[in-house]
Amino acid sequence: MRAPGADEEARRGDVEALATSYWAPVYGYLRARWKLDQVAALDRTQEFFLWMLERSVFDKADRSRGRFRAFLKTTLGNWLTDRARADLAQKRGAGELPISIEGAMGGSLEIRDDVGKTPDEVLDDRWRRELVRRALDEVEEEFRREGRPVYFSVFQDYFVAAETDLDYAELADRYSISRHDVSNYLRKAKQRYRARLRQIVADTVTTPAELEEELAWLFGSEA
Repeated sequence: MRAPGADEEARRGDVEALATSYWAPVYGYLRARWKLDQVAALDRTQEFFLWMLERSVFDKADRSRGRFRAFLKTTLGNWLTDRARADLAQKRGAGELPISIEGAMGGSLEIRDDVGKTPDEVLDDRWRRELVRRALDEVEEEFRREGRPVYFSVFQDYFVAAETDLDYAELADRYSISRHDVSNYLRKAKQRYRARLRQIVADTVTTPAELEEELAWLFGSEA
């Protein structure tokens, strides 16, 4: 049996994990929708996830979430429509929120790339970036744990880094490996990345059909 308050602590942990994973799309949406500055947008982002905690919205998402990206858009829209205009932090007094996104704020707060996009387009774009970032981070960590970090380094340099016209010979020289090794490392790392990205997306949908549709959207956007 769980100790008193354990359910609430578990729910808070779920929402904090949610905020850690998806603060950037929500933040970008709010900035685009309300034209907020960085500080105000971060405040509103925390308020939104706090609202999810207080209303047990995450429980509803877990039971019948469908595409979580679509669920998040709908939930955000409803929250913006229904939310009182008064400052929530002032109403609560202390101004301290019981959840935090501080650990998730490694990404950019700037919105230069979002100029001219609709709020939905901003959310989709930042959602896509977050999925790719998480997949890359997890693949890098997997290869590091296996003692093969060079696999990811080769993959990152060839597919992810901003360098142009980088060929196998240059990568072979850079890492003191053969061209055959470069080809092998790229193939294995790409397979690992695709599998990891597929699993991350699978966690945001309910059915195999939705998974394939989300992957088609994601990889089509990468093209």
